[in-house]
Amino acid sequence: MSGYIAKIGILKRKIEREDKQDTYMSRLPRWIGHFLGHREEPWKNPPLWIHSISVLLVTFAAMICHEAMFIYGPVLKNWHSPPLLPSFAAAAILLYNVTTVPLAQPRNFLLGTILCSIIGVAICKFFMVHHNQEDHLWIAGALAVAVASMVMDITGTVHPPAGAAAILPCMDDSVRQLGWKYLAAVSFTLLLFMGIALLLNNIVLRYPSYWWKPKPQRLIAVPPKEEEKQVDPFQIVIRPDRIDFPTEIEFDEFELTYLDTMQNKLAEMMEEKLSIRTARTRSFP
Repeated sequence: MSGYIAKIGILKRKIEREDKQDTYMSRLPRWIGHFLGHREEPWKNPPLWIHSISVLLVTFAAMICHEAMFIYGPVLKNWHSPPLLPSFAAAAILLYNVTTVPLAQPRNFLLGTILCSIIGVAICKFFMVHHNQEDHLWIAGALAVAVASMVMDITGTVHPPAGAAAILPCMDDSVRQLGWKYLAAVSFTLLLFMGIALLLNNIVLRYPSYWWKPKPQRLIAVPPKEEEKQVDPFQIVIRPDRIDFPTEIEFDEFELTYLDTMQNKLAEMMEEKLSIRTARTRSFP
């Protein structure tokens, strides 16, 4: 029986690739993997002024391309689509500014926005069946956001700007006229924003941190020592090389990402201090 359990465990690791980090990315040419967010060495954030300039240029490029696509694109122009989908203005802040947070990763950005757009159009269509039509669309907008929030929570695809994508078909006349074509307009913009994020963000920043779910590299579950249990049994200790926490506690993917971010900061601080000490030792033998 134990042999079968061990084989199942091996099969599970092969499917989820928990035995090796970024397995598929490492097989790609280095320059391709770089623009898909893969880094062979631990990632370090650039100085603030470089980060700010990157945010300015990449965000401007994404928004100007988005508006140009809706104004001059033959397909969207023939649909009389609005020149801008406001939800993507908020999405740009996440994708091009805080590139490491879970809410900005492809799974949340792509799936969350698509799911919310479908929900918004579906609920709007349902309410439009009523003979009063637009008299009750304000209720439809509130319901669309509520249902979208619940669905994103269940599917693990929470993306705050997607709430605006859900309410737009109910509250904006020009978007409502698109009907199900709204999903095509959203999909075009998703592909545009994702392409710009991969090409331009990765020049000086890193995006994405992960594609489907985070896999912290140094997160190790270690039971607290006996003396620590006596002092405080509910304690999490973050060290540069590992994280100690009670084995009974469970973290979701967002919490794991934040813990790993804190650990990386400590590791960077330790490396900087060690490099300073090494330089002083060489200067003053």
